[in-house]
Amino acid sequence: MGRWWSEAAETVFTWRADGLHTLMVGAPASSETRFERLDHDRWRAVAGRFTGERLAAHRDPAGEVAALEWATYPFTRTPR
Repeated sequence: MGRWWSEAAETVFTWRADGLHTLMVGAPASSETRFERLDHDRWRAVAGRFTGERLAAHRDPAGEVAALEWATYPFTRTPR
């Protein structure tokens, strides 16, 4: 999924064999978060930062992921 920003904090979202992972740029690897899929556009953090909180993907009219929301924090493709 690549690089996303919540305000000025850059976070990298990656797909791995065991699911979706995130890590804030500059943070120690031990602070990585792993998610399990709930449905097509929703996941729950099962390890790491904000464990238990949901991540939701919001799509544009073309079906592309345009924004993410994790534990009520909005993530966009560009810093704000």
